Amino acid sequence: SSVCLSAEKWDFESDLGGWRGWGMDREITRPRPIVELTADNPKSGKQCLVIRDDVTEGAPYANYPYGEIKPGVQYVLKGWVRSDVERDQANTYIGAIQMKEIDGKPVFAGVNFIPINKITKEWTQFSGILEFGGDIKAVELMIRPTIWNQNNDKAQLWVDDIEFRPLKAVSFEKLDIKRYDILESTGTV
Repeated sequence: SSVCLSAEKWDFESDLGGWRGWGMDREITRPRPIVELTADNPKSGKQCLVIRDDVTEGAPYANYPYGEIKPGVQYVLKGWVRSDVERDQANTYIGAIQMKEIDGKPVFAGVNFIPINKITKEWTQFSGILEFGGDIKAVELMIRPTIWNQNNDKAQLWVDDIEFRPLKAVSFEKLDIKRYDILESTGTV
């Protein structure tokens, strides 16, 4: 049974907040967990989440398990990310896996990604609008340090202060997400 993803925030101060490691054969021996909390230079507070792909036999990633969404609603996904090496969109994915229902069964319906220019060793904010069609019933949020078809690629990502919430109706272009966030935080939206 999935939970409703209405408005979620994860600061990783007390626990993983439901995020987990995924995307590997359970038989593979790992040197360290895929995801864990760390006090290694968090963006804010005392800790953040580290996501590791440190094996060549798989493509592990962090996910927030499937949650129900409101069909046809746009969502904002934002937070902070840094990497052990400089990375770009070709190497790192942050977004959502979409599921729809056919004959009462969940079926994969595609992936939405947030555009990322560069991720460096310094904290960088990511933000984007994820649009889901009216037939999409649930999504799984994911953060991938490496893409799944380059198994020899290894990387670590640290994330902090992640937020996923419905987008409020505004009168200016929705691509201007930074302006939207400033107006929303001041209560003028």
